[in-house]
Order: sequence, then structure tokens, then C-alpha cells
Amino acid sequence: PSHLRITSDVPGLTGAWEIGVNYALETTDAEIIIISNDDVVFSDEFFRQFISNGIDHHPQKDMRIFGPLSNGQEGYFWQKSNMPKPYRLEESKNMVNGFCFALTRNCIEMIKSQNNGLLFDHTKKWGGNEEVFQQNIKSFGVTPVIIHHAWLKHYKIHGWKTNKLR
Repeated sequence: PSHLRITSDVPGLTGAWEIGVNYALETTDAEIIIISNDDVVFSDEFFRQFISNGIDHHPQKDMRIFGPLSNGQEGYFWQKSNMPKPYRLEESKNMVNGFCFALTRNCIEMIKSQNNGLLFDHTKKWGGNEEVFQQNIKSFGVTPVIIHHAWLKHYKIHGWKTNKLR
């Protein structure tokens, strides 16, 4: 499958991310893994700009976390835009928003090897987990990159906030 949706309340958002990433690592040969909310709509053009014209061209892609521009960046003004911008891969001092981010397989495997086999910190099950994650991976030398020419509509449904299971 091209995507996997985890709907269990037990692992929380962070646990669902871990399950999905592990599934992708174990069952595919994907070199790039995108973690996203379920309230975005991907297009071929997005994948072309984000992966083929973005991540694949970064000389240190195995030591980066990548995020697109979007309309729905609450508090992440450096990623907020109503449309894609001219071609630019920006090394950022800021974090990428957790609604959609990508890592290479090599980067994920390096993080897990230095983090007791886990990618994420499971103590923060719901909101704010992308900040905890990025603070942790920064200590391993992984830095954020904003891909300005890749734009993704974020509908901001926030189902994880209103989920009856939570």
C-alpha cells in the first residue's frame, strides 16, 4: 500500500507514527518516508516537488528532516504560505510542522540505532510530539529543511483533538 492509517487510541499519535514507520521499513523498500496527518490531500505534483525536485537533490538528505509550505501552519509562520514559492531548499533554524514531514530510511535507521530502537519519544502521545522529536534528533545532528516549492493543503480538521477514543 502507498499509505497506512493507524486509528487506535492506545499508542497515541506518536505511537501511530512509530507503527507506521516500522511498517514501511519492514514491508517496503521506500527510501523516503512521509509522516502526515490524515487531513491533507496529496497530488502527483506535490510528490514531484517535495521528493523528486526537493529531498532527492539535497546533498545531506540522510541528516535532514524535510517539511513543505502549507496554508495550515499554526505557529509555524516560516512554513505558512497560500501557494508554492520559487525553487528553494532552506536549511532552517526552526522546526518543521508535524502535519507533514519526511525523513530518509537511512536517517530513520540512524536515529533508531542511537535511540534504543525507537524513533519517537512515547511520553508525549498527542500534541507537541513533533517538537520533542525534533529536539531529540537535533542531538544526533539532524536539522530541518523547508522545501519552499512544495506546497500542501492542510485542512486542519484536527481529528486527533476531537477523537472520542482520546
